[in-house]
Amino acid sequence: MKIDLQELIAELRTTPDLRLASDILRRSAAVVGMSHVAVVSDVSHPEAPSDEAGESLVELLGWPRAFIDEWLQRNYSARSPAMVRARMEHLPFAWSTHGVAKDPGSIALQRMGITAAIMAPVRLPRGRFGVLAWLGPVDSRLAMQLAHDFGPELLLLAHYFLDLVRRGSEAPPVPEDLARLSPRELECLTLVAKGASDRAAGAELGLATRTVRFHLSNAAQKLGAQSRSHAVALATQLGILGSVF
Repeated sequence: MKIDLQELIAELRTTPDLRLASDILRRSAAVVGMSHVAVVSDVSHPEAPSDEAGESLVELLGWPRAFIDEWLQRNYSARSPAMVRARMEHLPFAWSTHGVAKDPGSIALQRMGITAAIMAPVRLPRGRFGVLAWLGPVDSRLAMQLAHDFGPELLLLAHYFLDLVRRGSEAPPVPEDLARLSPRELECLTLVAKGASDRAAGAELGLATRTVRFHLSNAAQKLGAQSRSHAVALATQLGILGSVF
């Protein structure tokens, strides 16, 4: 089975067409013994992604229109405990629809005969987050075993598929010189991102408050930001601040 997935990965890497890529995903579900594949290209935007002709990728993956409408209208992606966990993970993991009895998204999937899933989280450029899931009528123990056996291949499929999805809608890249912040500018931005005031940031760095503001202003200008908070958001999305927890 792993050889089959490797072949599908190689095929997906050279496929420029989302319709064909969706067919590859459907074939991958059959390889791992699942019945469905689902894609969330950007959790912050609940609308269903489309192919080059404007057709819903979710429908191309075999989901009924009524189910798609319910999922989108009730914003199950943002509310799902599985999606919350996916934000905290970076490797594929198994998930049971029976894990949270009152979760409406899980109940909707159970009506489709789906009892478990393998979730593959994908961190996308500029702070976006997507997920691919392989779902089916299997028990949670088998889903865990499938995630263990096929996790690396499924993660590659998820990355290549979501990369193909984003190519047509990607914003222009940020010029390199806008991201060339000085060490002091990065320190000030990081502390502000962690909730420090200008005075508190200055105290920690041994700088006057006005000096902190000077560095923050320079950072905002380099990033093309409209304000300090905008600069923090841009720097975080660009991945240049590191952890702010």
